[in-house]
Formats: sequence, structure tokens, C-alpha cells
Amino acid sequence: QLDLSSNLNKPFYKLSGGMKQKFLIALAFGRAGKAMIFDEPTANLDPSARERFGELLHKYAASKSLIFISHRLEEVGGLVNRMICMDLGRIIDDKNV
Repeated sequence: QLDLSSNLNKPFYKLSGGMKQKFLIALAFGRAGKAMIFDEPTANLDPSARERFGELLHKYAASKSLIFISHRLEEVGGLVNRMICMDLGRIIDDKNV
């Protein structure tokens, strides 16, 4: 779903920033853990890859605990049940959504 097949044989360090991000996302979804933590997961992704990432999140959201660190709140708003906003290391908003 993340269109990785054309880059499977390339060394990781030679991939573009967006392709590296896709591989790291694929690794995260391939793990069997109960929780997933994402730090700016859509950084370097093009719009279509962001959309595919959102689809994967919706697929896994019910079976895993997801924690996001993101500046793009609109991308995670439909997935989360609690939102904590911080500024300069201080919590400025904490609400159930």
C-alpha cells in the first residue's frame, strides 16, 4: 500500500526522505506490538502517501494504542480520542475528543 516495491533493493541511505519515511512506517505496521508511537509520521510524504498512511491508521486504530507527535492535527483528528497540545514543553490543552 505504500508503494515500496521499486526500492526494495536500494540501500536505505540512498533513498529519498519520503521513501525512508515510508519504509519506517511499513516497519512500524509490521510489528506485533499493542502500541505504536509516531513522531511527525507524515513528514516528507507526498499527499498521496499521506492519504495511504491515513488509510492504514484507520485499519489499525481499533486494535492498537496509537500515540502521535504531530503539527498536522487535521491528519490525526479523526483517529484520536484524546488530544494534548503543548507549547515550549508545557501542556496548554488536554481534552477528550
